[in-house]
Amino acid sequence: GAGLQMFLALLIAACAYSYFFIIVPLWLHWGTLEGDVAGFSFFLLLTLLLVSYLRAWLSDAGTVPASSRPPEMMELALAPHFLLERDQEEEAKGQGRFCKKCDLWKPPRAHHCKSCARCVLRMDHHCPWVQNCVGERNTKFFFLFLLWATLA
Repeated sequence: GAGLQMFLALLIAACAYSYFFIIVPLWLHWGTLEGDVAGFSFFLLLTLLLVSYLRAWLSDAGTVPASSRPPEMMELALAPHFLLERDQEEEAKGQGRFCKKCDLWKPPRAHHCKSCARCVLRMDHHCPWVQNCVGERNTKFFFLFLLWATLA
């Protein structure tokens, strides 16, 4: 939970502190072209890392809306218990199914996350580092977070 978030924030802060106050002054020297370029580059990458981290953490991963209904149910007003019997057939055809935990219709590639207690569209995984699922709406920010962390 919050402890892991605090640990990650302290880890990023420790890396930034050691870079700006130990590595650049002792090895690259502020005021030189190399030192200034390295310092500015790291600051830019760190800023991009923090922004993408916050976007991955705070944005909705793509929760299945409560009003979500299968196409047949909207057109024919079929009862959910009838559709539950057809779950395996529909999933094989790529038409979706009902979630037994949420009691919501799940579109294809939606999965229930037990950590978040909700169904997520195009769910990849629940990431403990960002305390959020990686799904349809925040995959881009998660991968950018990984990219900037690797480059920084």
